[in-house]
Amino acid sequence: MGVFVSVCGWIETNSEQVPLVRRVIEDDVDGVGSNNASWHIPETGGGYSRFLFFGCTVRAYCVDDLRNQVRRITESVKTYDGEYTDFPQGEFVLEHEGHETEPERYPLVRWRFSHGAFVESESA
Repeated sequence: MGVFVSVCGWIETNSEQVPLVRRVIEDDVDGVGSNNASWHIPETGGGYSRFLFFGCTVRAYCVDDLRNQVRRITESVKTYDGEYTDFPQGEFVLEHEGHETEPERYPLVRWRFSHGAFVESESA
């Protein structure tokens, strides 16, 4: 049957970055394509920031591909406002199905990113 990981996360962008993020998702080459429908990208939004959301339970072997997709968004999507470069920022939380019974073996995983940098951390 397989091992599953629950993934939920958000990305804060500006309105100029939304089509760039959408392109990264649509141009997926790492095999995450079957999970692309789990992205929620609002067509419109108020204010300066636009929030994009992902939520899905994926097979454990898909996590690396999803990480690469989020990393590509983090590193390649940017806009310029004069002298300032604006990157998306956000956070994803991954919970392995074994976390509740064996948290030391299956810790929570967090992906945090801002200013073009991606950081992965674990916690029990």
